[in-house]
Amino acid sequence: MKRISLTSFALALFVAASPAAHSSVIVGETEAHASTDSQPYIRLSRDAGGESAWSDEPYSWTTADGRVLNQGVTDSDGRAIVSRVEGVRDYVLDTVNMSWTYRVDDTCWNRKAAEFGGCVRPLDSANKVTERLDDEERAKQEARTAQRERALERYHQEAATNSDELSWLGPLPMQWSDEAYRSRQSALYKSIERDFEEWKPDDPAAFTCKSPQQFGPVPNQHAVIEYLAQGQPGNTQGRTWAALVEAARKGNWMARFQVYAALGHSHGGDLTRIYRRLQLGEWLEANHVGPLYSSFMNALGATGYFGGQSPSGDSLPYVYAALHGSYSAMDSVGRTLSFADDETKQAVGKRMRDCAREMLPVLFGTK
Repeated sequence: MKRISLTSFALALFVAASPAAHSSVIVGETEAHASTDSQPYIRLSRDAGGESAWSDEPYSWTTADGRVLNQGVTDSDGRAIVSRVEGVRDYVLDTVNMSWTYRVDDTCWNRKAAEFGGCVRPLDSANKVTERLDDEERAKQEARTAQRERALERYHQEAATNSDELSWLGPLPMQWSDEAYRSRQSALYKSIERDFEEWKPDDPAAFTCKSPQQFGPVPNQHAVIEYLAQGQPGNTQGRTWAALVEAARKGNWMARFQVYAALGHSHGGDLTRIYRRLQLGEWLEANHVGPLYSSFMNALGATGYFGGQSPSGDSLPYVYAALHGSYSAMDSVGRTLSFADDETKQAVGKRMRDCAREMLPVLFGTK
């Protein structure tokens, strides 16, 4: 239970009586109407100075072991009527969102009702709202921990047998740290940046349309087309996914990128898939597979890296992606160039967009 300062939640105990005030009180099983002149009470306030009475607040007054002695609603002045059990000194005042524990000596019960609040000794308090939030957060953390443990167990099983669907990428290490993973991922990103820096682009006017086969091997290409046609880029289940993975196993560069992209959408905390995606990214970069580079730029933009000023559609990274097999980048660069003032650039833009449509009509339609 989280403990809090009484004053921080504006509990004020006052020693004031009002001859006209009454409160509906339940004592045991019997309902009674008791005057605050004769019944001891504790006054609740929403502020430390006692200026804002905590009125119309449901409350219960119980012994420390849970026996309910009084239940009711605070009156217009925030007063909660209380009563005693012989031989009991510790009591609890509960409201919807707060709970206070008091030590009440026998002498307090012999005082006038207006003096009772000044006699009791607050022992403890708890904010139920905070406790509920803490409990919820604790439950979430426990669920995350359990999920992580299950993921580790699955990973160790798959690493020991190298039996996952992407086992053709090579054996999985039995152990790897978050730090080691981040270091390797950072190295991949630096390699991508270096590819941009070292590239010497040809004259855009020399652009020629290339088929997927001209960029690299595409065995089982029908599997890629069927996967794209379903319009679910994050799907990693079913027949089309299995066929895509098989095409990737055989070395289809487009299939390998689609598997990489899909694992980014939905790895679900699966440590094997997280590691396999890194391996795929490294393979894609080593082979200069265009879609990886446009994907990298899009992911970078999503982080706010560019401060709302994203690179233009015909900037070097996108041109690099387009000229290395990204038909999506080809379409986007082409669209940007089509609005250029220079007619030569407009013509290049048209050729790029036409190429994307011709080579990948499943995504861009036909001419």
